[in-house]
Amino acid sequence: MTDTIYTADSFSISVFEDENLVRRSEGEHTPSEPEPTKIERRVEYRFEDWSGQEDVLELCDMYITELQAILNEWDQVAPESPYADK
Repeated sequence: MTDTIYTADSFSISVFEDENLVRRSEGEHTPSEPEPTKIERRVEYRFEDWSGQEDVLELCDMYITELQAILNEWDQVAPESPYADK
């Protein structure tokens, strides 16, 4: 008994017994789409002389939060100021 398999975009399988064809199967190969690979990327900007763990965007957020706290305190201390939030 001899088996022969040829592969390409289609396939053919032939089974011989004593040099006589016993069975033949053919078909089409339909490649499946590869699953997309998820890539996570993060861009960080850092100040060369900053020794902390925060990047530039984190430092900006901290700075804005601190400025907001100062302005809120100013509203309490000097409510008549032209810079007070009315």
